[in-house]
Amino acid sequence: MRRLISRYSILLVFCVLAGCNDFLEETSQSEVRPSTVEELYQVMLGEAYPRMTSLNGDIIMPYLELLTDNMQSNDVVSGNEAVLNLVEKFRPIFSWKKEMYEECALVSGMGTWDLYYSRICGCNVVLDYLDRVSGDTERKCDMRGQVLVLRGWWYLQLVNLYGLPYNEGDPAKNPGVPLKLSMEVTGELLPRNSVAEVYGQIEKDLLEGTALLKKYGTETSAWKMSYLAGMSLLSRMYLYMENWDKAIVYADSVLEVRSGLCDFSRFDDVENAVSGNIDGTYSGVYNSSVSNEIIWMYGNSNENTLYISMTYGSRDPALYAISDELVDCFEKLNNPGNDPKVDAGDLRRCYEIVSGYYYDNQMVKHYYPYWVTKQGRANGIYSFSCSAKGLRTAELYLNRAEAYIQKYRKEGDVGFRERALADLNTLRESRFDTRHVDYVPVERRADIDVSTADRLYDFCLLERRRELMFEDHRWFDLRRTGMPRLEHKVGSPATTYVLEVASPHYVLPIPEAVMKDNARLEQNKY
Repeated sequence: MRRLISRYSILLVFCVLAGCNDFLEETSQSEVRPSTVEELYQVMLGEAYPRMTSLNGDIIMPYLELLTDNMQSNDVVSGNEAVLNLVEKFRPIFSWKKEMYEECALVSGMGTWDLYYSRICGCNVVLDYLDRVSGDTERKCDMRGQVLVLRGWWYLQLVNLYGLPYNEGDPAKNPGVPLKLSMEVTGELLPRNSVAEVYGQIEKDLLEGTALLKKYGTETSAWKMSYLAGMSLLSRMYLYMENWDKAIVYADSVLEVRSGLCDFSRFDDVENAVSGNIDGTYSGVYNSSVSNEIIWMYGNSNENTLYISMTYGSRDPALYAISDELVDCFEKLNNPGNDPKVDAGDLRRCYEIVSGYYYDNQMVKHYYPYWVTKQGRANGIYSFSCSAKGLRTAELYLNRAEAYIQKYRKEGDVGFRERALADLNTLRESRFDTRHVDYVPVERRADIDVSTADRLYDFCLLERRRELMFEDHRWFDLRRTGMPRLEHKVGSPATTYVLEVASPHYVLPIPEAVMKDNARLEQNKY
């Protein structure tokens, strides 16, 4: 897929912003630098985009779901040293511990902060070199658009990990993350910019990059940034900022061009999914051979290694697994006899939550994360032709529905309610088993109450949880929707950890190694 071009080693540079030593420190005169736009293009693929190589691929936030209510810790066999060691390996993250980075082996070395800034560094290098290399001007404009949208995406992730949500307190005063916007080395240690300043830069990058890609973009691969990806990120960003009108405008702009959704009931392997047979041939929303809703995708088979490593034994449950609460929120309809040939209800439960183990053909509630199947594989069958995460049309329907509901809550216009329901029903109809029975719209379901704006809002958030689970949305959604109380239990006998409402632990700690390298950084309060 994307290959690293070590030959063009302008990126033999190290971040000053905490984690790395000298952000974009000059290299020796003997190092080869790109002189043409095509050489710089290879640098962009290797250093600005998430890397997609089997040995050195980036694993983007592999621990994020462990922080949420989408995961639980299962009972373990006491006395089994290997098992207990695995439990302890993940406890620091699962318990929201301040020292999670220092104590969890999974996040040692190139952690999230360093990884993200290294890619931002790559974006800055490409932006600064575009005027220095020879080549087609339109090609340069296309590349500038791609890296601006990429930089906006990297910063949107960073500020939502290490800063308070935009809608919490005063974003102009709340500390965000340092903004480094050029490859120039000054030796200056950068302080944290405010959340508002970071969002302002994200908005600027996304707007400029999207405009360039709309005019000059030529990439057709789902692995590359496009103007549709830029508008999708703008819709997400404005949703986080609670700018409902703009969230709707940019969702509209995407869905006017690409509105398709995968019809799960038409997948060739629907019968296997419903009956619980695992043969490694699952379809999925990030399998480009069957999916029509991918806008941009990233990730590879390494994305799920954290979760796969949590399993032990060929007949035992995963140590940390999809929570019973999440599993139970999926619906079954009109099927008292549990006969899959009549109605399997919400097929996301079948496609996207695959049981790790079976006993007497009965599915037990110990699950692998669902994106094992989304990547086009089940039970460790790997495929590099599919992705794990990204941007897709389903999110745009959900963004727009939530924004309409918020306008309905504020203004009372039933037209906004009807538009929100239309979006939710469009998405859900593509996910439900309609082979034998017709889809029933939300507002006609006796078991679903959307009679008030608040109840419709709660239902929309639940639908968002079901649809986007394990795509790095849940933690961010919990943060921006009130930072509710969460509870995790781990160990035998179990220890209970509580994340209280609006807990400061909803903002991740900056790694101590980063703090030591930059005395101007302010640590998050705990």
